[in-house]
Amino acid sequence: MPGPLPAGRGIPGGRRTEGHRLGGPQETESTLADTADAIRRIRCDTVVLSIFTPYPGTEAFELCRAEELLPDSYDPSLYNHQSPANCFCRDIPPQRFRELVCEIEQMVDRRNRRSRFRRLLSVKTVQRARQLGLRNAFGKLARTFLRR
Repeated sequence: MPGPLPAGRGIPGGRRTEGHRLGGPQETESTLADTADAIRRIRCDTVVLSIFTPYPGTEAFELCRAEELLPDSYDPSLYNHQSPANCFCRDIPPQRFRELVCEIEQMVDRRNRRSRFRRLLSVKTVQRARQLGLRNAFGKLARTFLRR
């Protein structure tokens, strides 16, 4: 397996977020696997996923229409970038797409939790805890872990 991918340039000391869109019309199981591999390898603080949604007036919408991937009653207000109803892939059946995306979402959730935990153990966090005082620091720690 290739090594980690470098993170993009960011503000020194700042956090880097990597965003990925899944489920475009030309998505295949292979391209989803490549995306999952890239997410595992990229060096960043947080990963954000969104599911492709075609909007009227865009080239992507016209491509989906030409590929007959849109239902006749398509109403974009009923879809969002996290909707399980989104599946506009020509080469992946909707049920299989949801299974694959669910696996990637779980991997991303685990990765983001580990990242939050590492930030909690950083020198900067310890210094901030001393500034806040022990009681306030434990409250912040609890709120961070309880957040999903």
